[in-house]
Amino acid sequence: MKEDLYALISLMMGELNASHLGINGFLSAPDETTADLGLLFDESYPGPGLKIAEILKRGPADKRGINLKPGDYVLAIDGLDLAKEPNLAKHLNDKVGETISLQVASTPTADVKSRKRVEIQGTNRGRISNLMYERWVEHNAKRVAELSKGTLGYIHIPSMDEAGLDRFVRALYSDNFDKDAIVLDVRYNGGGFTHDQVLNYLGGKHHTLFRQRDGGAGGVLRSYDRKWTKPLVLLINNRSYSDAEIFPHAFKTLGLGKLVGQATGAHVIGTSSVRLIDGSTFRIPRLGVYTLKGENMEKVGVKPDVPVDVQPDQLAKGQDAQLDRAVEVLKQDVAEWKKSHSDGLVLKPDTGKTDKPVTGPMPPGKVPPGK
Repeated sequence: MKEDLYALISLMMGELNASHLGINGFLSAPDETTADLGLLFDESYPGPGLKIAEILKRGPADKRGINLKPGDYVLAIDGLDLAKEPNLAKHLNDKVGETISLQVASTPTADVKSRKRVEIQGTNRGRISNLMYERWVEHNAKRVAELSKGTLGYIHIPSMDEAGLDRFVRALYSDNFDKDAIVLDVRYNGGGFTHDQVLNYLGGKHHTLFRQRDGGAGGVLRSYDRKWTKPLVLLINNRSYSDAEIFPHAFKTLGLGKLVGQATGAHVIGTSSVRLIDGSTFRIPRLGVYTLKGENMEKVGVKPDVPVDVQPDQLAKGQDAQLDRAVEVLKQDVAEWKKSHSDGLVLKPDTGKTDKPVTGPMPPGKVPPGK
């Protein structure tokens, strides 16, 4: 069996005590695949049925005409009463892509005649996982905005690859470029190769001022040359791996801001893959990564400037102590930064001259020439 071969090779490679090792290929698929409805249920509710806590945004239940709402009770699935069989997975096995019928009511004791019938197309867990990620990012952004009264931005980088880079650039220029500062986040980032490309957008410095005839002023001729010049903080944890460890190390080395959270996983090796004759992929390391002090990053995780551990009970309640602490740290950094930076130009309408030297960033609301 191929599974046995993979297990044997994995055990042998484990003796090397290094990350980024492995073998994978085409293994047998599971006998059953469980569908998902895009509904989050209240885990504290004991029954009967399931109490809806949230309808996942853009999920299969978030469609016009379905009309579900938090607080509704799902009492039966495809005609099977949940009071008799409360195991949700058993009702959804092998139903990806199928239309699933729910009996829903506003009270858990409603009889069959008073229940409404709702049909939802079951979807796969991969799509739901992506939607749950978007939900998490949106929650974090709202929390940062709430704690900072809208002055700070938030960007999560999910991966150090082209998709993660594109997400970062879009978030930087669309939602966050006018903020006083940004909370960057590479927690749960499995790595990649784009650390230098992300760094290229950060830590810019003003060197020249361009003024338009109509009064607009800025530090670049073209909008795509804009770089971030204001304070930053970076969130890391023990599930920041590989290039998501090189990035915070570089972030700290270049003095771009403080690191908040937990030490990274210490899984930093450059690898390549070899294709075997049966189609399997054999992954082995070929490149060591070291700090300028000679430390092997495979053995030493990047440590935060501000350590913050998280507790399971906090996570279960949706509380993120690391995120909250990052906002506190960044607000302090913004206050210090503003002491040493001008608010920008103050133009005299009659002469167009400045009444003080230009040392700070572009004034809020001003558009760089060429935008």
